[in-house]
Amino acid sequence: MDTQGTRRIHAFDGWCHAAVFIDPFLFDPLAKHALALEAVPSVVHRKLLRGPREQVHEDQMPYVLWMPLNSATRALLLDLQDIARAEANWIPAEGESRTQPRTVAGFIVGALTDQGPDRLRLVLGRMRLVADSAGRQRIFRFWDPRVMQHLARHGARPPAIDLAALLQKPEDAMSWLYFDSLGRPARHDIAGGKETSDAAPARSLQLDERMEKELRRWGTLNKALLHVLAQDAGQFVALDTSEVFERILAPNLTPFDAMSGLDEDDKAALTFIRHATGRAFEHDEKLLREVFVRKRQGSGAASFMQDLGYFLA
Repeated sequence: MDTQGTRRIHAFDGWCHAAVFIDPFLFDPLAKHALALEAVPSVVHRKLLRGPREQVHEDQMPYVLWMPLNSATRALLLDLQDIARAEANWIPAEGESRTQPRTVAGFIVGALTDQGPDRLRLVLGRMRLVADSAGRQRIFRFWDPRVMQHLARHGARPPAIDLAALLQKPEDAMSWLYFDSLGRPARHDIAGGKETSDAAPARSLQLDERMEKELRRWGTLNKALLHVLAQDAGQFVALDTSEVFERILAPNLTPFDAMSGLDEDDKAALTFIRHATGRAFEHDEKLLREVFVRKRQGSGAASFMQDLGYFLA
C-alpha cells in the first residue's frame, strides 16, 4: 500500500509506466471534472475496451489511459486519484440514489503496462469477457473497486475467482491499485501466466454456480456496507475490509442469504438491521411475516431501516 505525504494515495514510485481504468457507464469523469483529453499530456494514449457484439453505446464503454510517468502525467494521476478517493468516500444522503459512481476504477502498473497500450487493451479486453454457468457471454466487471476488493482478499480458502488464471504470459503480470469501500488505497498483485508463446490460446473465465453465488454475495455485502457507513462512517476506522466483510457483515447476511422471496436489496437491508440492532431476528416468525407483507406492498425490507426500534421491541 503506497502513500504520499499525509495524503493516503498511491505514489507510483519505482514504475516507468501507468494506466488508469475508466468506467464511464454512469458518466465520464474526465468530462465531468474538466479533464478533457485535449488538455492532458500528449503522451497519454486512450484505448477503448470494445467487446464483440456489445450493445453498449461507445460513450459508456470502459477505456484505459496509458502513459509514461513524468511530471505532467503524475499531475494527471493526482487529479484522477482525487476523483477516485471522493467516489470511494461517497455516502448517499437520505433520499438520494444509492447508485455509487466508481468511474475512476483503478490504476495499473507492472510488466503488463510496460508492454505498451496495445497489449494492455488486448489483455484487459479479454479479461472482461466471461461465460456464465449457462454458457452465455457476459461482461465481468472485475475492475470495479467493489469487486476488486473481494478478489484481492486472501483467506484460508482458495479465491472463488483467480484473475491470474486469465493471463497468458509472464509479462502480463500487473499490480492493480485502487481505493476500497473504506476509502483507503489498496493493491492487488496479479501474477502473469505461464505461457511464453503469443500463439497460445486465449483463455476466458467460465463461471460456475459457486462463482456466481459468490459474486451475488459480494454485491449484497457491498450494499449492506453502504447502509452501515451511512449510519456511522467512522465505526470501521481501525479495521480492514476483509474484517468488515467476513467477520462483521457476512455473519449477519448468512441467515438471509438462502431465504427465498428476498432480493439483493432486501438481504442487504436485513444484514444492516441485524448488525445495527445486534438482534438475531431471523427466527421471529411474526417479524419476518411483516417483512414479506411490506415486500408485497412494494416497500421491502429497506422500509424498516428508518424504524430500527421495530426490531428491538
